[in-house]
Amino acid sequence: MCSSCQDHTPGNRDNVIDLASRREVRDALRMLEAGAFDDDEEPGPQRRSRMPQQTEKIHALYEPIVAWFAAGNRVTLSDDTAFSEHLASLKTIPGLEKAVEEHFAPATPEELAIGMELVLEGLTQHLKIAREDLDSRVSYAEMLKFNLVKNRVQ
Repeated sequence: MCSSCQDHTPGNRDNVIDLASRREVRDALRMLEAGAFDDDEEPGPQRRSRMPQQTEKIHALYEPIVAWFAAGNRVTLSDDTAFSEHLASLKTIPGLEKAVEEHFAPATPEELAIGMELVLEGLTQHLKIAREDLDSRVSYAEMLKFNLVKNRVQ
C-alpha cells in the first residue's frame, strides 16, 4: 500500500475529487503547451443555432417578388373568387409572371395561374415569404411581420 492510500479511501471523497481536479488541470496544461487548442476557437461548449448563420442568397429572378412582400404587401387567394379576379390578384405581384414564363411555357391563363402559385409555394418552402391557410383562402405575406402579428393574436 502506498503512503497516500488513506487519501484514496471511499470515505475521503474531498481528497479524491481534489486529486481528480488536479489531474485534469495538469492534463489541460500539457495539451495547451503542446498546442492542442486553436487560437481561433472559443473555449467551452459550442452552441448551435437553429437559424443558419448566413442568409441564403435568393436568385435575382425572385428578388422583386420577395421585396414586394417585404414592403408589407399581402395577397389573399380564395376558392370563391372568379378566375379573372384570382389571376388579377396574382399579377399584382411584380416579377411573378416573369418568373413563371422564365421556367415554364404556360399555354393558357390557367397554366399561368398555376405556375404563379407554384412559385409562391416554393418561396414559402424556402422561408422567403409566409403562408397562412384560412378556410377556403390562402394568404401570402412577408415572413417576419407575419410571425410577429400572428404571435400577438394568439
